[in-house]
Amino acid sequence: FVSLLKFGVCDIYINPTEMAKEEAKLNSGYEFYQIITDFTEPLEIFREAFQNSVDEGATNIFCRAFEVIDLGKSDLYVDIWDDGTGLKKEEADCFIGLAMSTKRDANGAPNPNKLGYKGHGTKIFFNSEEISVLSKNGDETWALKLGDPVAQIRERNTFHYEFVDPSTLSFALPKEFNSGFWVRIKNPKYFTTHHTRFKLNHLYLRDYCNNSTVFGSVRTFFDDDR
Repeated sequence: FVSLLKFGVCDIYINPTEMAKEEAKLNSGYEFYQIITDFTEPLEIFREAFQNSVDEGATNIFCRAFEVIDLGKSDLYVDIWDDGTGLKKEEADCFIGLAMSTKRDANGAPNPNKLGYKGHGTKIFFNSEEISVLSKNGDETWALKLGDPVAQIRERNTFHYEFVDPSTLSFALPKEFNSGFWVRIKNPKYFTTHHTRFKLNHLYLRDYCNNSTVFGSVRTFFDDDR
């Protein structure tokens, strides 16, 4: 097929099969940065973590926030852990990577029995000084650490993580857990003011969990599959 365009006295012939095609480009580092810093409610850290726990079949989910004070400095830690199925080591990129998920089928369709699938939610953890992950899936136990992703992106437009020996972490899943997942967030940058730090008050956090997370959802009352 050849199309004919007429402009005055000139005839221009265009063969569509010969038209150049360019691939769209993505600035992955900047896109990561935008998503990492795009969350507006600090407590969404808990919402996203609880959602993942429920999706992995956890029946016991725990969280805590605490401060470690040393000479001249203090560090805030947020821990969330559960007894779900955990994440396989080969699936670590589904936690770290963008738009990657274990909750979609081979065609990319979301699993209707899961709450999440986009591969964006865990990025709220990344606006912090360090993220540590511990996972137990069957006979496999593994751990990783990711240091300040935003600082890494600023320096080289990407970031890297490393697998570490689980025994080097200062926390561990309870021995009675046959499987499970633990994420520790060090100095999340969402809690740097008195107003945002107050949200970690037990009563405030309890009300948020009961009203704005999966624990306050009425979906299970109307969905026979969950």
